Amino acid sequence: MADEFEIKLRQGETYRKSFQSGQGHLDETTTPPTWVIDQPDDFDGAHARMQIRKAYGTPVIIELTDVEDPAVGSITLEEGLVTLWITDEATDGMTDNDKVITAAKYDLEIYWPSGDTTRWMQGPVSCTENITRDVP
Repeated sequence: MADEFEIKLRQGETYRKSFQSGQGHLDETTTPPTWVIDQPDDFDGAHARMQIRKAYGTPVIIELTDVEDPAVGSITLEEGLVTLWITDEATDGMTDNDKVITAAKYDLEIYWPSGDTTRWMQGPVSCTENITRDVP
């Protein structure tokens, strides 16, 4: 089952967030308690893809893969770590008919060397409007 996580974007701002992945435990000796990865997931040979859409079946707003696209961003898979990077240009393009798309959905799939596919994470996407604009 995919983990649920809300992605909160700000139009015109770069988004970069890393997620730990693997078997672990909650260390309650720290304040606040923190999750400690004991056995990180091995993403060697795996690939990833993520799409953001207003709803199922609607056009793709942003698509990320593990191949870096300087205009959009990428997904980086490292041992025990998945990092999402969405460029400021891509978040600036979160529009439909010149209105900011404030609510959307996404999922992120991992394609394993074995041929298996895992929906690794999914959830809502929110985007707040950028007030500061380029002067023509």
